[in-house]
Amino acid sequence: SLEVGGTGVREDVAAEQRFWAHEPHVGKDDPCPVLVLGRARQVEWWRALLSDEAFQALSRQHFQIEPCQRRRPPPGAATGVAEATFAARNLSERNPIRVCSSADAIEA
Repeated sequence: SLEVGGTGVREDVAAEQRFWAHEPHVGKDDPCPVLVLGRARQVEWWRALLSDEAFQALSRQHFQIEPCQRRRPPPGAATGVAEATFAARNLSERNPIRVCSSADAIEA
């Protein structure tokens, strides 16, 4: 899942509402499709989550999360569990994105 944080998030939004879950396609050849996020894709979620100023700064298709590679599970891991590596690609010409490893890193 993806957690949204920062100064553009409304203060009254509960922590559990800041997550966007993207589930893999179980049993498909492409188990984790590309996820495109932006004002045109998840309009109601973004409108409820972001301040008006932040919502207006969000592009219609702002960025995408795409799988890069999948690795076999380490020895002793649960059956069928594999590690995946993802990349965030900025799709906006005017508005950059910032990717952090955790919500705590946003303030750093």
